[in-house]
Amino acid sequence: MGQKTVTINGRKFVYIKGVITALVINCGTVTIKRGQKVQSNGRIFTPNGTPGKIVRIHNPEGKGLTSDVLEVKFRGYKNTYMMKSKDLILNPQAST
Repeated sequence: MGQKTVTINGRKFVYIKGVITALVINCGTVTIKRGQKVQSNGRIFTPNGTPGKIVRIHNPEGKGLTSDVLEVKFRGYKNTYMMKSKDLILNPQAST
């Protein structure tokens, strides 16, 4: 089984061997990948600038609910958090 792309509510989910490995948003201009380093923008859960990593991209649940699909593990926090892309700085190297 190779790579497969599925579009749900305008977002492209990239599957490899049945696992979501990437999410393409904003008309294809932004790609979010498993293992990608991110930072919190301070909007929810963690203070601004807290470093983290995308540990999993989940299948969207139901119609229109594709926002909280990014599971993020932040440094210094025990739990992972379900996040939206707008809650994260997706390219922390560019913001420093």
